Amino acid sequence: MLTLDGKIAVVTGALGGMGRAVCERFGAEGATVVGMDWTDEGSELFAKEMAQAGSKFEFRKVDVSSAVEVDEAAEVVAAQYGSIDVLYNNAGLMQLKPILETSNDEWDRILDVNLKSVFLMTRAFAPLMADRSGSIINLSSTGALRAWDSLSVYGAAKAGVIQFSKVAAVEFAPNIRVNVVCPGMIDTPMARGFAAGLPNPETAWETMSQQTVLQRFGQSSEVADLALWLASDQSSFVTGEEIAIDGGSILR
Repeated sequence: MLTLDGKIAVVTGALGGMGRAVCERFGAEGATVVGMDWTDEGSELFAKEMAQAGSKFEFRKVDVSSAVEVDEAAEVVAAQYGSIDVLYNNAGLMQLKPILETSNDEWDRILDVNLKSVFLMTRAFAPLMADRSGSIINLSSTGALRAWDSLSVYGAAKAGVIQFSKVAAVEFAPNIRVNVVCPGMIDTPMARGFAAGLPNPETAWETMSQQTVLQRFGQSSEVADLALWLASDQSSFVTGEEIAIDGGSILR
């Protein structure tokens, strides 16, 4: 039997590297997946690919940093499905900039996308889990667990995700579990964009991979494996946890 058979899963940041992988894994395991992203570029092709794979998938363009758009999306999902089982808050935005060079607008944007969106989505969609057991999975980062030069705003936002999730785990127990995934060096378009902004990008990319104990980048599919476990009943006694998936980089 598929581990998410018959369940409804909402995934934000669905068109990004890790978001796509999570949608694919959830769909392959029997879930009906509602993917959301701030842009719909590439969404039709992705929907076709999901259908060809035999997965139930629909896409909705939603700016998850907007309370109005998030609440409207929740109303649509409630009307169509009645309730949901899994919420995966994956949407994120990274910026590499020193503190003294960061503008007010940049601070607001990074926090809105990485932290405020988790609050808005949780507030809007947790009530749709009220009559059944649910799993909320929030994406943080190892950037919340250690200090990285020029990642102050991103790190602050991701650290906020962890504490928000712990409080949510207490408030929503016993029916809803809330956990946090903290990826490290994962080979995604965002990570490659981060490396491209550094001096000598090719050398920087190789150096980044060597910062892990396992001496390589992780893959989005590996993050999706962890997300699947947290979404499924196999992790039914796990809540309020932040789990690093980083190849041991925080051990360095």
